[in-house]
Amino acid sequence: MQGYGQQLMDPQLITSEWLSGVLGAPVTITAEKRIGDGLVGMNMRYALEVPQGSGLPSSIIAKLPSPDDTSRATGVALRNYEREVKFYERSPPRSTSAWRSVGSPSGTKPPATSFC
Repeated sequence: MQGYGQQLMDPQLITSEWLSGVLGAPVTITAEKRIGDGLVGMNMRYALEVPQGSGLPSSIIAKLPSPDDTSRATGVALRNYEREVKFYERSPPRSTSAWRSVGSPSGTKPPATSFC
């Protein structure tokens, strides 16, 4: 099983069990859908069943690297993934959103997976 801080490149690796570990509460993925065109990345929306009163959102967006090798290499070369992770890390928290970075934001390593 992939753990927090390890690379996730495939949306199939994002499971209810894995998300429960990352979010610190038992959650169940009830639906998933790819959203947007994703020229250098792939965005997935996951609908979640969360514990009542947990404060966790009922859906999340996973921002993944592109599954296409050329597009992903372009994103790494232009430091798109690193800049996006840094943007979210430096943004003030919002009451309706959460931010987690999974993986390395460095452009020299495989791109990170991010959740918002």
